[in-house]
Amino acid sequence: MKNIHSIITVTLVLFFLAFNVSAQNTSRTFLNDNVSVSQSKDNLYENTLPVLQRGSNGLIIMPGGGWTPFSDRITFKDTMLIEAFMLPVVFDGKILSPDLSFTTNTNTNQTTPIFRLIHPDSTFVPLLSKRDKINEIRRSYYMSHPDKVKYNAFSFGKTNAEKEKEAAKTSVFKDVLPTEDPTIAPPPTDIDKYVPKIIYWTKTGEHALSIAQNYISDNWYKGGSNNFYVKNYHKFTLNYERKKIKFRNVWEWKLDLQKEEADTVHSIRITDDLFRMENTLEVAAFKKWSYSAKLETKTQLFNRFPINSKAKSTTLFSPLYSNLGFGMSYTHNSTSKKNKHRTFSLTQNIAPIAVNLTYVGSDDVDETSFGLDEGKKTKWEFGSTINTDMSISFSQNAKLTSRFKYFTNYHRAEVELENRFDMALNRFLSTSIHIYARFDDNEGAKRDGDWGYLQRYESISFGLSYKW
Repeated sequence: MKNIHSIITVTLVLFFLAFNVSAQNTSRTFLNDNVSVSQSKDNLYENTLPVLQRGSNGLIIMPGGGWTPFSDRITFKDTMLIEAFMLPVVFDGKILSPDLSFTTNTNTNQTTPIFRLIHPDSTFVPLLSKRDKINEIRRSYYMSHPDKVKYNAFSFGKTNAEKEKEAAKTSVFKDVLPTEDPTIAPPPTDIDKYVPKIIYWTKTGEHALSIAQNYISDNWYKGGSNNFYVKNYHKFTLNYERKKIKFRNVWEWKLDLQKEEADTVHSIRITDDLFRMENTLEVAAFKKWSYSAKLETKTQLFNRFPINSKAKSTTLFSPLYSNLGFGMSYTHNSTSKKNKHRTFSLTQNIAPIAVNLTYVGSDDVDETSFGLDEGKKTKWEFGSTINTDMSISFSQNAKLTSRFKYFTNYHRAEVELENRFDMALNRFLSTSIHIYARFDDNEGAKRDGDWGYLQRYESISFGLSYKW
């Protein structure tokens, strides 16, 4: 019996040892089979997975020697590897260090080794340490050189994914009512296209009104008389321009009313009354020159009387001046590069063929004072005309305009030079200086002892003004 028991015991021991060796070989074979299957499915993993081993404590021992789980032939086309240290510095508001502590570490003398399942060098600890070091360097940089930091994290907008996530959180009907993506607007389908229209007509206007009063008592030691006057000025322009055709229109009206005690016949006396209209048609020729036809018409609207007299000196259409000329026109416009309100404009019209008409329709007006023969209503003259219009804007509030006209029938000459300087104090108040000189040597013109046929008109006014 003892021999039987001994044989059975030895048999069991041998069987246990054989089973244990077989189990280890099966485990290794299973691992190697997995590697083989993986290699057969994808050659990219060939010779990349080592045989894993466990230590005496049962933990997996990570392979050394710079082992990497990926082969050199593996590429990641959807992955961008960025070196964080080379990115531009962005201020994120994190001024204090993340490991800031106001207490001392009492475990500095700890000698007990720290138990780790996997060594830190084989985890993300080196990458995290590198990230913290880079953040510390960047934080120190924008704390020492804030003037060189151009980006601010607080000014960056949110991505569509973040907006979609916030919209999903705020929607309580997300699972009940399906909605479209709130961050992506559907393309417009039924919106009419807006085609801007080209403006061919342009218009501008100028208006001015000034009032002045002068009072002198009867016993004033220098003498004199009281007076009161109103100065009224209006100008309207309407221009058309398309391709090579330009059509310019100007309407100008000024009226000066004066009341003075020296005139005992009229309570209000008109010192200046002029209505002038210019119409110019131009067709582009070359560069800044154009073929042109210009018509100028001027008259007065009200009756005018000499001082202390009831005889009419002028009335409506008495006289009426009209001048039509054909020739060439030159136009130049420029704007300062430093100041857009500093501009210069010049228009020169030369008409070698011109017709001048003088008409006096009223029988109460002496036609001979305007160069007409006695009893005649009209006078036709053929000659040449030169017209020049210049405008200089020194600033937004100061402007000088000048108009020059010269007509001759080769026997007499008629010259006009009108200058107007406007200085605006604000949008509605301005000061104006007006100087008007005229030369006319026709048969009925009056001569002055010192100036001959040269006539002058000057005025300085302050009052309301408006431009549009």
